[in-house]
This record gives sequence, C-alpha cells and structure tokens, in this order.
Amino acid sequence: MSQWYASLLDYETQHWNVPQAWNVTRDEDYPENFAFSYNDILFIGINLVGGSVHDTKEWEKRQEANLQWIDQKFQLHRDSIKAFVLFAHADPDVPSNSPFYEPFKSRVAADYNQVPVVLINRNLGVEPWSWETEFENISNFSVIVVEGSVWPPLMGAVDFRLENPFVFDQALTNSWYDEYLEHQFGNERA
Repeated sequence: MSQWYASLLDYETQHWNVPQAWNVTRDEDYPENFAFSYNDILFIGINLVGGSVHDTKEWEKRQEANLQWIDQKFQLHRDSIKAFVLFAHADPDVPSNSPFYEPFKSRVAADYNQVPVVLINRNLGVEPWSWETEFENISNFSVIVVEGSVWPPLMGAVDFRLENPFVFDQALTNSWYDEYLEHQFGNERA
C-alpha cells in the first residue's frame, strides 16, 4: 500500500500538470477517492478492492463511505453531466463487495438513471477484457472489466453525437494503440 501512496496518490499534482478546469477533488477521510468532471462526464474513483477481508468493520465503513462519496459528487454534478464513469478495482460479482454493489446498482437504476453509468474495474488476472451493457438488466449501467498486466491498456472514448456514445477497446491484435501511434507519428515509427 505504501508504494501505491508514493506513486499514485495525488498523481494529478505530483506527476502530471492536470488542467485546473478539471477541479479534481479528494475525499478527506479516504484521499485515494477522487472525482472530477470533464467534457460533461463525471469521473469518480474509489478504493474498492476485492480479495480477503482482513478487517470487517473497516471494510464496511469504507464501502459506506464510498457510497456517500459517490452520492455527494453525483448530486453536485447531476445537472451538468451526460455520463458518469466509476473506477473501482473490485468486480461486482465478488460476494464480499455486495454491501457496496447492491445499493450502488439500486442507485444507478433509480437515482442516476438520467445518465449512462459505466463501471470500470480490473479483472482477476485470468480472463480477457469484457464490456457488458445493461448489466443485470439495468438499462443505463455498463460494466467494463479491464485485463490487467497486458499491453495495450484499455482505450475509452465518448462521443455524445452517437446513439451509443461509448467506445472501449483492449484488443491485443489490431490494437487501437498501433492505430494511435500510426496517426501520431506516421512513418517516423520505423
């Protein structure tokens, strides 16, 4: 955990000159939780991991704090966004995270239903990337599972002019990354 704090906490101020217009905010009690709005999209990241539960009370407290953080940020931005993207490490099918995901899914269906909601989480390391729309029959909820420890990373794009505004790709063959490099550098790559 100390490596994560040293390398990634406050990434936008330590390692990147993030545009001030993004107004990245952090949860006081859980500074690893962040939120910002960019191009009509609300991005929220939370500390929600899978695996063994070492401290049940802390786990429950953090899951509740995550739900409150999300609600607070969504309410703040609800009138100015067209989509909401949530980053969380844990899979919604992991039973130990049901205390978070069950209320979250209910909120997506009932409270966040005026915008598409995309959950992006990392896989367990054994499955390829996937994208499931209308997750658990919730019409505005998609779940992206990112394949970890591979190159290229997941590419995501949004174009609100399209009927389905989201585009995601982590294909390892004919990858988006090769097309990006070709577009950026052309023949200079050779």
